[in-house]
Amino acid sequence: MDMPGLSIFRGGGSIKVDTSINRAEEEEALEDQRRRNEELGNQLQNAFDDLLDDEDCTIDTSADIHSQYQPVQHNAGYKATAAEGQDRKFHYQHLLEGNPEGQKNAEKDREVEKLKMSIETRAREVENLTKLLHDEKKASEELRKRLALSEAEKERAKMTASQTHELLVDSKSKISEMDANMNKLESSIKTLEEKNKELVGELERTKLQLSDAQHKYRAVERNASYSADMRAENLVKNANERHIAQTMVLQQQIDSLRNKLDAKEKEYASLDVRYQELQRSREVILIEKSEVINQLTRSLEEAQRRYQDTVSNNSENRGLQDLVRRLERQTEDMQKTITDLMSRSEGVATELNSIEELLQESLETSGSQRRKSLSKSDLVRNDPVVVHCHLIRLRERLHHYFSKQKERTEELLKLREQVNKQVEEMNKLRASENSALIESTTTREENLRLNNRLRLLETELKELQGEKGKEDAVAEDLQLELDRMREENVTTSNELAIARNELETLKRRNSELQAEVNNLLEGLKSKSESDKLISSLKEKARQFEEYIRNENVSSRTSKASPRLQDRAVSTSPELDRDYSDASYRCKIESEIRGEMAKIFATKIKSMEDMLQNKCHELEAQNLQLQQNLRLIYNELQIREKEVDVLKHAILKEREKMHEIADTQSVQMHQINATLEKCRDELKLKQKNIERLHHELQERSTLIESERRSMKTVMAHWDEQQREYDRTTKELKAKLEKIQQQHRESLEALNSKYNSAKKTAANYKKYAEDKEKFMLEQYERIKSSYEAKLNEMASSLEKQRKQIKAKTVEREAACRDERKELDPSPNPDIPSL
Repeated sequence: MDMPGLSIFRGGGSIKVDTSINRAEEEEALEDQRRRNEELGNQLQNAFDDLLDDEDCTIDTSADIHSQYQPVQHNAGYKATAAEGQDRKFHYQHLLEGNPEGQKNAEKDREVEKLKMSIETRAREVENLTKLLHDEKKASEELRKRLALSEAEKERAKMTASQTHELLVDSKSKISEMDANMNKLESSIKTLEEKNKELVGELERTKLQLSDAQHKYRAVERNASYSADMRAENLVKNANERHIAQTMVLQQQIDSLRNKLDAKEKEYASLDVRYQELQRSREVILIEKSEVINQLTRSLEEAQRRYQDTVSNNSENRGLQDLVRRLERQTEDMQKTITDLMSRSEGVATELNSIEELLQESLETSGSQRRKSLSKSDLVRNDPVVVHCHLIRLRERLHHYFSKQKERTEELLKLREQVNKQVEEMNKLRASENSALIESTTTREENLRLNNRLRLLETELKELQGEKGKEDAVAEDLQLELDRMREENVTTSNELAIARNELETLKRRNSELQAEVNNLLEGLKSKSESDKLISSLKEKARQFEEYIRNENVSSRTSKASPRLQDRAVSTSPELDRDYSDASYRCKIESEIRGEMAKIFATKIKSMEDMLQNKCHELEAQNLQLQQNLRLIYNELQIREKEVDVLKHAILKEREKMHEIADTQSVQMHQINATLEKCRDELKLKQKNIERLHHELQERSTLIESERRSMKTVMAHWDEQQREYDRTTKELKAKLEKIQQQHRESLEALNSKYNSAKKTAANYKKYAEDKEKFMLEQYERIKSSYEAKLNEMASSLEKQRKQIKAKTVEREAACRDERKELDPSPNPDIPSL
């Protein structure tokens, strides 16, 4: 009991199980063990009381026999000396106290007590470890439940993510459809703009042709009828007005389509913003999903590591199983040996009972024969002492054997208790092994399930990454298409601005051309006035020529009369000189006038020829212009029809666009509603994910702390395992020693039993021979002593009294010697 308490946590520094916490429990367990040992000792004492009672009975009967009969003294006159008494004392002391096996048994008892204490501490430690394992199993079950709940939440999050992904795909498909519709509208706008450009070009060409036709028509109008000119002018004006109206209508349609395009661009921008928000939310979901996957992978690695630890523990458990099997085999061998020893002890007990019965019968027969054969004093005196000595030796040997047998039975009971405890420990170890195997199988199944789940998650992650890449590519394509459409929109807006500027310039050019036309018309009017002036000048010139002719005739007549008068009146030379000067002047004037008339006539003829040629050309051009006007009118009618068709088509497209816009607005409202729902669900899922993430962090911290504690426990467990292996080796060595000693003691007991059996057989043979001799002597002396029987009665009474007194003295002397030899009486050895 002086050994320190054994513990698996000894030497750990931080955890001390066997110090002051479990001391009360150990004391209670020791008290229970002492109480059980006392109860077992009492039961064994009660079990061996029958044998002791039988011994007492035989002793009493022998005492009665010795008290009734005088022992036969073979050596009459022989007296025991003091040296012989001392030798006998030392002999008894050697028989009673000089046995070294008592000390060995005491040492063995102390060692057995120590082993019991170590086994009890081990049992308590095993119970503590089983409790810890049970708590760990409960914690692992709770963690499994929480993991299942987190997996369910994860599945729900995946379902919501898939639903949002489906909604995102639907919205993307709708956006792609709207983009297609926008592309169609843009293509239609482009076609309309191209048609508008063509119409503007045609308008310009028709304006040019119209201006040319107007010039030609105005040139021809002077020679043609005014009504045709007015009709053509009205037709041209009507055509211009219709064309202007058509251009205004087309401009309005272009403006409305541009407004729609702006609205669609705004919607597209809003959808793009929502798409970016959805993309960001999707990225957040993917990040959270990747975090959850990383956490699951970390938990899977932790589970795999724990599984590997359990596998390593399984290797240790296999070593423990082998040790348990060896201990079971040893316990089975010990049980077999115990059953053999018990059977042998029962056989020895039956044989001893039979020997005691034979001894009692022989003593009774010897007593009866002594009563009959009192004549042979020498034989009667010598035989009882020898028989008494033999009985003393046999009883001493029997008592010694019974004490040994009692010790052996106690040892056997202790060994049985140890075996039962070891069986209980083995059962506990088996139960722990079964639980460990179940836990290992569950961990394996969980590991397989987690591996499969990890593979599925990896495949889903790869698929999601592929889909993300595709969606990123589609988003990039859409972004490029959007940029291209924006650039095209900018270019179209620039082109429209250029077209508007060109239209403004064309309008200004048209106004300028109109002013030029008006100027040309004024010029034509001035030309007509100049023609009138020319005609009036021609009339005046003709009148002037006639006047000149008339004046020439009158002047000639007048000149002749005054000349005659002058010649008649004056004859001076000055008059002659004035007359010559006037005639010369008139001649020159006439020549100048003639030249001027010729020149003016040639000019008039050339102008008339030019005008005639121009009139012919204008008539041809007028005809050609009329034909061109008819063609242009036909083309204008065709274009009007085409414009009407385009109007109807544009109106239909406008209605379709309105319907599409309405449906798209409805769809957009639905998408907005679904997006709001998805956002709310995403917020809830994000909250749940944050909560689960927090719980996972807490669980990871708990698992980490448990892992650290399990590491320390496993380290202590390894130390305790090594200590247990060392103690088991020591116990095996001690058990082998005990078995060896047990075998030696059994051999000694067998040899003693055989010697006792031989002595009993010799005594039986001696008793039979003696009985035969006594019967012969009795038959021989019967006839001679029958007459003297009455005479010997008185002497027999005297001898009986003397024998009784001597037996009393001898019994008192024997008691005194026994008291001197054994001052502390042994309760296991009865008094003789």
